[in-house]
Amino acid sequence: MLLCQNMNSAGTRLSSERKLKMTIVSRADCHLCEVVSRMALSLRQEFPIEITKLSADDDPELLALYGHRTPVVLIDDIERCAGKITRETCGVQSKKRGGEDL
Repeated sequence: MLLCQNMNSAGTRLSSERKLKMTIVSRADCHLCEVVSRMALSLRQEFPIEITKLSADDDPELLALYGHRTPVVLIDDIERCAGKITRETCGVQSKKRGGEDL
């Protein structure tokens, strides 16, 4: 399992003021995919996130790349997480709990 990172490709912390593009690659009947989708919706209440959900079942290229590793989360088109994903493994903490920005 890969861990999500709370840094962009340049290695700088992402700001809660900058809108992020989150892409979730999922498959049908994938319980973890549904969990990640709900987590993303929750994060969107705290951070400016544009969420896109793609089905690997509908795209042979995505299926070849990610099929057995779903769910996969990409932030600004860079893979950040795969498999069992939580807020903590993504390095995301609520500012309400005193955590850092995404």
